[in-house]
Amino acid sequence: CTFAATVLFAVFDFICLMLTGLISSGAVINTIKTQKLSKKTCLFVLASQLIFCVDVIATVYLYRQIKKET
Repeated sequence: CTFAATVLFAVFDFICLMLTGLISSGAVINTIKTQKLSKKTCLFVLASQLIFCVDVIATVYLYRQIKKET
């Protein structure tokens, strides 16, 4: 029973991480298309969307960089 609950929570966590990463990835792709930031920065943020907690830091970094550019 404990193993099943662990697997269930791991799958749920993975789904939540992918959904939030998908939203942030859309913002990164939009930033690449509008050429507001370098591709290197955008690819760094895009890659960090797959790591728990780092995705939040990377999204805040992306937001601040975009605001600084505009």
